[in-house]
Amino acid sequence: MGFWADFFLEQKEKENSSFYSRSKVLSKAKKMVGNRLTINDDEIKKLKGPIVFIASYKSHIDTYAIALALKDYKIKYVVGIEELPNRFSEPWKELGYISRKKKDIKIQKNNILYFPGRIGSIAGTNTSINYLYEHLYFSVSYYHNHIVLITTNGGYLSNPIWSDGHINSVPIEVNFKYIGTYDDSIASEKTIINSIDSGLTYNDYKYQLDKGIKIEYPKRALGLHRALYQCINCGTKYKMKSMDSTLECEECHSKWTLNSLGELTQDDLMTNISIPDWYEWQRLECQKYVKELSLTKRSYKIKKEFKVHVKVNYKDKTEIHIGSAELSLNNQEFTLYFNCSTTVDKIYNNMQIKEPHELHPSHYDNKVLRRKSKSFHFPHNTLDTIQIVLNNTIDESKGIILSNDNCTFFVYCDDEDFEPAELQLLTEAYD
Repeated sequence: MGFWADFFLEQKEKENSSFYSRSKVLSKAKKMVGNRLTINDDEIKKLKGPIVFIASYKSHIDTYAIALALKDYKIKYVVGIEELPNRFSEPWKELGYISRKKKDIKIQKNNILYFPGRIGSIAGTNTSINYLYEHLYFSVSYYHNHIVLITTNGGYLSNPIWSDGHINSVPIEVNFKYIGTYDDSIASEKTIINSIDSGLTYNDYKYQLDKGIKIEYPKRALGLHRALYQCINCGTKYKMKSMDSTLECEECHSKWTLNSLGELTQDDLMTNISIPDWYEWQRLECQKYVKELSLTKRSYKIKKEFKVHVKVNYKDKTEIHIGSAELSLNNQEFTLYFNCSTTVDKIYNNMQIKEPHELHPSHYDNKVLRRKSKSFHFPHNTLDTIQIVLNNTIDESKGIILSNDNCTFFVYCDDEDFEPAELQLLTEAYD
């Protein structure tokens, strides 16, 4: 019957136990955020018919807050290979999900929830990589559904991507914004994407200041150097270190303290800078660098050894280690360079591609994961998601996740002079 037919039959068989699973997830969500959650949903209470919910994603806390906010809706969660099974302890397999493949979105007539690109927030502000919206546009346009945006406040502050700490005192808001119904006579793809992109704007540190939320957690800055990897005083990269509530540059010895309201104060000058402002300065530095590379037609190549793992379908419970590679990035694609062609053959064998047309450009919208003798090429317009990893569950290395319809590559490196946050900013600069 084929993989997806079997997959949906299995989902059907699980429906009898779905009430228990759903109750279990919602019970966990209530314990995590229930006593500090505010839901602002006045704009959607009277909506009828299928709804495409499009949500910002800053922290795994957001997924539980949103699940609680949507508890009265029958909904399917759109997920990718990299998210299953339950790799990041997300609740999707309990609540009901569909794959991110277009053909599976196409057959759905339920409400669906989509996190564009699944890019976690590094500095509490929004990230935009426009080519990750392709599948989103398809799902929005196919049934002329209602479009509702969901933003959260407080989830990032509760558990920043760079921190191992969980602050349970931060109030969390889930906000719903209705932006209309798709109509192909008036709404182009660019118009819809721009509306979504602007509608998912957020700043958790501004929310903290506006609400006067104090975070007294003693190790609140530990890990912050993963986000702020470049010294704003001397410009040196990869020499930032964090400890407890302080951030320090080992090159120029500048030192900052993160106060309880989320502001960085330079110790010797007593001047304040916000984490988002520092991060935006790094973004501008990356944009300048990419412009220089483009003028000389060079790629950004990281001459380091990356450990590469791959997952090839939605049932895989493990990531297969398939070798080491170098990584490069330009305005067209990511590329993994392996030291021998047998490693690339090993990847294809593990992918178990049965039909040649699954990777053949003439049968896949001219958008494919391209293979050369010793390298894999990931054209930007084929990627469903780009996620950075600051501490993976296998060996605590840093890295990046590249995912498309056929497979997901987990690319890790633990060198001190590599920071995934910089790679994400460079990716945005190339967009």
